Amino acid sequence: MKHLVPALALLALAGCGESSAGLQERINTADEAFAPQLLSGFYHIEEHSWRWTKPSFAVALKPPRKAPLGAVLILEYSLPQPALDRLKEVTIAATVDGVPLPAEKCTRTGLLEMRRDIPAVALSGKSGVKVEFHVSPHIPATPDDKRDLGLIVHSVGLVKKQ
Repeated sequence: MKHLVPALALLALAGCGESSAGLQERINTADEAFAPQLLSGFYHIEEHSWRWTKPSFAVALKPPRKAPLGAVLILEYSLPQPALDRLKEVTIAATVDGVPLPAEKCTRTGLLEMRRDIPAVALSGKSGVKVEFHVSPHIPATPDDKRDLGLIVHSVGLVKKQ
């Protein structure tokens, strides 16, 4: 059943049937109701409020309605101080349905926000888009934590560009 949920989100992206109606424009990664939109690269919920990601992760999002100027991708994330001390700087790259967006350099801790403009042509006529992220460098697995870690992600979404 776990593998069926992301498959349903992918069907929504392909425009098959009515399943795209379930896609939301903004998702909170700590809310299991949005799990179908977490396509790949997410670990389990921690502290009832966030998830670590793998170095590469993807979500399915519904584009905002009537957005002739396009949209803005908003990723709310954080990187703990010990991770930043170790890595010094992290680059976050993103694509929306294969359209590359400018990368973000993370050099500080705290709750951070990556905002990137998405042209209307990348969203036009689509009931869903696949947003892919890549974090470099990442925190490699250790004997104590066997996970390869990218970022702590709190939410991700699309909002209409004003």
